[in-house]
Amino acid sequence: MAASPSTQHIDPDNLNRDTEDEDDEEQLEEGLDAWDDWDDEEDEESMEASGFKCLFCESLFDSSDSLFEHCKSDHWFDFGGIRQRFGLDFYGSMKLINYVRSRVYENRCWVVCAYSCKSRRDLLHHLHEPDLPIDLLYMWADDKYLQPFMEGDSLLYSFDMDEDGEEEEPMD
Repeated sequence: MAASPSTQHIDPDNLNRDTEDEDDEEQLEEGLDAWDDWDDEEDEESMEASGFKCLFCESLFDSSDSLFEHCKSDHWFDFGGIRQRFGLDFYGSMKLINYVRSRVYENRCWVVCAYSCKSRRDLLHHLHEPDLPIDLLYMWADDKYLQPFMEGDSLLYSFDMDEDGEEEEPMD
């Protein structure tokens, strides 16, 4: 029997290439389809998660400056003043933040009185203008406060080291 003149020769190498091209196109389309589910709200949620949480209450802020202003006016906690009073460097400041967060978590006053409250609400009512004796520094001097108390605490890496507002003296 003779082969019909309309029979085509199939090259197996080209067959694999055609199949690979189709697979690549499918993967590209699937990848593009995945972007259809993308939503701006996810970005907003992640931005909120990376915001700055108050040391004492549930308030969130978009900058460490606004957070510290809130802490000073609402909770009697002057971060810049305390840093200046005790000459805190970056690590000392980090320890202070973690110390305060740990005390607030335990519903305890962060200053020398160390009053223990029944709830966070009671603690917020208890907070007062702190008496800052020099030995207060030793309350957060322990290296355990170098370990972040709150996971992902963006505040630990955002406070300005030149916050005290002093200008450097010009060199002669």
